[in-house]
Amino acid sequence: MPSFPQYLRGLACGAIKKNGKPCGMTTLGANGRCKFHGGASTGPRTPEGRAKALENLKLGRLKRGKS
Repeated sequence: MPSFPQYLRGLACGAIKKNGKPCGMTTLGANGRCKFHGGASTGPRTPEGRAKALENLKLGRLKRGKS
């Protein structure tokens, strides 16, 4: 696991929340944002991951009764 960047220690997230105030969480990731404001997942990248995601989508639709 890579070490935490030294320049992010002690800083707050700073992302603007829906109420207009900056986020004050200090538990940051390597991108400088907290777990809530770090950005959305870009999805599976490998062919195996894409196949697994498609299979999970099909299983979810079967459980809900939609095809």
